[in-house]
Amino acid sequence: MNKDITVKIRFVDLLDGVRGTAFKVYDKYCVVIDSKLSEDEQAAVFLHEMLHVWHDDASKDCSLARIERERAAELPRILSAMERLEQP
Repeated sequence: MNKDITVKIRFVDLLDGVRGTAFKVYDKYCVVIDSKLSEDEQAAVFLHEMLHVWHDDASKDCSLARIERERAAELPRILSAMERLEQP
């Protein structure tokens, strides 16, 4: 698999209830994270939004609800894989 991904990350005061978003402009992504969140919360939002980038969700033709369900289910699997990789 070969992916060439360019991402800009911005920290902005977002509306209440909006923690982050990722969108594609031409061939580049922008990830926006709520600057009011704690550092751990910002990291969690970053991982979630980067999964959208990884899967090129901005280019998919399906419902946002379906995409969000898929990413929400995927994140625990990814974190588990990270833990296994970090064990000696």
